[in-house]
Amino acid sequence: MSHASENDAASRREQRRFVLKFLALAGALLVIYCFPYKEHGVSERGFDVFLAGYARLARVAIALFDPSASVFGNEIHGRFAVRIIKGCDAMEAKILFVSAVLAFPGTWPRKLLVAVTGLVALTLVNVLRIASLYVAGVLRPSLVEPLHFETWPFIMVAVASLLFLGGTTLMRASEPARDKE
Repeated sequence: MSHASENDAASRREQRRFVLKFLALAGALLVIYCFPYKEHGVSERGFDVFLAGYARLARVAIALFDPSASVFGNEIHGRFAVRIIKGCDAMEAKILFVSAVLAFPGTWPRKLLVAVTGLVALTLVNVLRIASLYVAGVLRPSLVEPLHFETWPFIMVAVASLLFLGGTTLMRASEPARDKE
């Protein structure tokens, strides 16, 4: 077997390993996230706190457009009402992103840096998404449904994909050589 063939075989094994790790991680995390938990159970209370946090973050962005908007739990009230529920938290895109980062070859410190940076970026984009749905609801209510169910899901997955692709550069980079004294 030639050196090039050995490299090709090793590359294919690495690609298969990545795909299998990604599928296992994404599958497990999506099952955990989507599992039908008891309506008033501990895990659902945790989600309620998380979603209320999203509402408060989105209200900051919405206040630039509508200072009268207020937050009650996971609901934003003002000139248009928005209720943030499970699924409005961009968790699916976040799970796919984190699964890809963790499955990708690289050092743990770099993977964690890429994962945390990407999750922050996805959260900010999702806050923009929620704010844009609020603004659309005020200015053009007929746009809310297509933005919510067609445009923004595509944008979230595209952003997650681009963040992952950008992160692969950092995760692949070799460690700087250290001087030996």
